[in-house]
Amino acid sequence: MRVDEFLESIARLMPPREDLRYSSYEELVLDYGTRYTEVRLDVSGPIKECFTNAYHAAEGNGWTYVEGYADSVIPVQHAWCLDGDGIVVETTWETPGTEYFGVPLSTEWVGRVVAENGYWGVLGNDWLRDAVLLREGFPTEALAYLDAV
Repeated sequence: MRVDEFLESIARLMPPREDLRYSSYEELVLDYGTRYTEVRLDVSGPIKECFTNAYHAAEGNGWTYVEGYADSVIPVQHAWCLDGDGIVVETTWETPGTEYFGVPLSTEWVGRVVAENGYWGVLGNDWLRDAVLLREGFPTEALAYLDAV
């Protein structure tokens, strides 16, 4: 099963709520995200610290930070980078995922959210911001647009 199909199956399980634009983070990522299958390794940090690793790699190399879901054994929340050609750069896993589906985000915006929350990772810690992403979606300034892709 493709990652986007997995996300759709989870999103369908969540009942709509009047107070939320999105019923789940899976639905949010499906709306804003893109599917990626071309991957290269550039492991730059410890395992289980993908959000930190990807953020620092994006800043240090001029890459784009991406948060979403990647297929390891099963799709899991994950962060990675995109290089200037739109190719996934896996910065944490020694064995890359077979498929990635995520939202390219501005490192500036991510840095502000991390400073506000005190935790790495935007999706998994959105509850600290009263689920603003589920209520409103990503603000325009959060989204990174890739000219090369």
